[in-house]
Amino acid sequence: MRTVIAFVSAVIFFSLVACAQTRVPEKVKAAFQSKFPAAKDVEWGKESETEFEAEFEMNGKEMTANFDVGGKWLETESTLSKDELPAQVLATLRTQFGDYKLKVAEKTEKAGKPAVFEAKLEKDETDMEVVMDESGKVVKKEIKSEEKEKEEKEGDEHGEGVEKAETWTKSFDLKQCQFSSTGKNKFFILQPGYQLILEGTEGKDKVKLVISVLDETQKIGDVKTRVVEEREMANGQLIEVSRNFFAIDKKTQDVFYFGEDVDIYKNGKVVGHEGGWKADEKNNHAGLMMPGSVLLGARYYQEVAPDIAMDRADIVDTEAVLQTPAGNFKNCLKTEETTPLEPDAQEYKIYAPGIGLIKDGNLLLITYGLHIL
Repeated sequence: MRTVIAFVSAVIFFSLVACAQTRVPEKVKAAFQSKFPAAKDVEWGKESETEFEAEFEMNGKEMTANFDVGGKWLETESTLSKDELPAQVLATLRTQFGDYKLKVAEKTEKAGKPAVFEAKLEKDETDMEVVMDESGKVVKKEIKSEEKEKEEKEGDEHGEGVEKAETWTKSFDLKQCQFSSTGKNKFFILQPGYQLILEGTEGKDKVKLVISVLDETQKIGDVKTRVVEEREMANGQLIEVSRNFFAIDKKTQDVFYFGEDVDIYKNGKVVGHEGGWKADEKNNHAGLMMPGSVLLGARYYQEVAPDIAMDRADIVDTEAVLQTPAGNFKNCLKTEETTPLEPDAQEYKIYAPGIGLIKDGNLLLITYGLHIL
């Protein structure tokens, strides 16, 4: 009997405590009603001695709102569907986290601060939370996989450089893109007639690279791409000509790479075609050449042609400064390019705003602009 009485007393005690914790000041209730008049199924909780939180539903969304003890609104969180996310946020998810599946999306608004958007993602055994501002810039990223964290820690301890699951984005939601063969973003220009010329030395060779946006297109699968020709010469002799295929998403200004035809020259004659690939062949698919919204630390595949071409880029600087024969440039984008096909290969490239490529390894920009086709 004493045990039953004690149990009942405990239930009553905790019930009274719970009621006390959710006793909401009239000022808070009035402020909530004024800000969210259409709220339904409201349940109150107490975050702290001076802060109250309401959980409710409004316009088909699950929401929470926080107020201080005086009725001042502090914060609102609301769930969003994928289609309700800003275009630039969707672009970041597609280009930087394309390998992940979106589980939940939320919008957080705080008094006196711009809204942020949180995406809860998953891939295999890895969960990730990414917080972005309205422009799509990542302001916070957190991995929730204990196994992956353990692998990364062990790799760091042994100097093995274990690659994070989210490190290199390889898949992109191209079905959502509205492709055009002409256009530009901040660091990449697909305007017929535009040309870049870079020169420098590689070993004992004097190398010249001419990059020309041609007045030609190439159909790769269902996408009409722009042909960009690269002509490379060493000591005045032509050594390689590649015809690269690009298209730009009109919504996000992401430039995607759909492959290339390659001619290797020796003594004026074609001797090979190593490195050529197209996105609509075998297990290949398009890679991301240049995102419309750059993100420091973003890592993505530019080429996805297994066993042929698997170049990938790591954005290592967004404020680089460089002096070239063509001029002095600031606020430049610097990338580190590697490939799993050649683990020891590494190259740095620098792109200037409104210009494009100004440094490729040891080659520097000497002239740029439109030329007669």
